[in-house]
Amino acid sequence: MRKLLITSTVLFLAVLSGAQGNSILWREVVAELSNEPKPIPDNQLRLVSDSVGYFFTRNSCAVTADGGRTWSVFRLSGSMFNRQSPEAYISDVPLGLDGSGTMMFAWTDRKLFTKDFGKHWLP
Repeated sequence: MRKLLITSTVLFLAVLSGAQGNSILWREVVAELSNEPKPIPDNQLRLVSDSVGYFFTRNSCAVTADGGRTWSVFRLSGSMFNRQSPEAYISDVPLGLDGSGTMMFAWTDRKLFTKDFGKHWLP
């Protein structure tokens, strides 16, 4: 995972996954609509090791454990909080080298947990 591509009011998160001959290989990971273009804050893009990395936005979290070849993507659903906190969004996602992590949200104490590098997030 080496670079992100951000364009216009549609946020395209793509990673430079390598090169093949003279071609650079890009892989689209997440596309989100935004009212205005703005970069992802540095603290929301994290490299855990050479092969493990992840990023999160207000509405999604993407994790790779194989250097960017494959990604597990979680998208926040409005129904997750049963409308108790319509303003809830992803506020932090600490993830360890062993694949365990916690997804925390603003405006609620609810958390989700993973033990498999974000393939599954459970309460």
